[in-house]
Amino acid sequence: MTQFAFMIVNDSKLDSTLNQMDKFKQLTAALVHDVGHPGVNNNFLIAMQDDLAMTYNDRSVLENHHATTAFRLLSKDKYNILEGLTEEQYRDFRKTVVQVVLATDMANHFSITSMFESKISLGSINKDVPDDKLLLMKVIMKCADINNQTRPFDIAKRWSHMCIREFLSQGDKERQNNLPVSPLMDRNNMNFPKSQLDFIDYIVERLFKHLVNSFPSLSYIYQSVSHNRARWKQLYDEQEERKQAELDLINNTATPVPMTNSAQPQELNNNNNEEQPKVEQGIEEAVDPLPQPEIPLVVQPVKKETLVVQEQGNMIWVYSIGVLLVAVLLYFVLF
Repeated sequence: MTQFAFMIVNDSKLDSTLNQMDKFKQLTAALVHDVGHPGVNNNFLIAMQDDLAMTYNDRSVLENHHATTAFRLLSKDKYNILEGLTEEQYRDFRKTVVQVVLATDMANHFSITSMFESKISLGSINKDVPDDKLLLMKVIMKCADINNQTRPFDIAKRWSHMCIREFLSQGDKERQNNLPVSPLMDRNNMNFPKSQLDFIDYIVERLFKHLVNSFPSLSYIYQSVSHNRARWKQLYDEQEERKQAELDLINNTATPVPMTNSAQPQELNNNNNEEQPKVEQGIEEAVDPLPQPEIPLVVQPVKKETLVVQEQGNMIWVYSIGVLLVAVLLYFVLF
């Protein structure tokens, strides 16, 4: 997330909108935005009457917890990266970082998105208006928080796997505690590709569209979102085709009941009472519909010159080790 925020704030147009202190606030907020996360959401903590929910009165529970934990850490000498700030600068820094972290509460998502949309429709962000810059920083934070669908698809898919597994884990806890299982968290009713399509359609696409409308130089990010949506749609369509094929197979292999048998009504009744095979995808197939290829950290073509240099480097190491071994042997022979 911090890497994505760093990339955004250093865009050529944004670079002239946010000063160095603004960027410092933005990146600090990105670094600390999930510190101390317990792996469940606000609704779960509130339903369980958790201590955190009690502490923050059921309002942006986790986001308040992250901000509080972060500034407690930053107050320690060992981690105090703010010691060079004046008292006034510190107060302003803390106020901004807390507000930007609180913006990641999904309960505030649509209100922040609508405010930004209205602002863009009336004109551009004014760097000399503090509220404009704060709104922009909140939007950047929210984009960074859900940036996985802007990554190359294989990476986006892996992030989606991890998010869904965390959701399913919460769903298990809800079931164990006799709570209603939250949407997208039911292990027994998970449609993985559909969940990602809905996430893009209702959350990701709209937010990034407004950001790109304001800063066209970021259009490549929106293009990545569109590309990934097409890939998820392909997976969803393939999944639905497999389901339909299974249904057709079940229907085509059903044994017909003889019409001349006096026991026909009983046999029909018995066939209807038989438990039909389930065609819904199991959790493993739903969470991992396609094999996950091994993805290198850096996906770049390797130039021939690079291979030559690497090969020469390897030969130098072999030669050096050989010389060292000969020197050691001569030492023991002579002395």
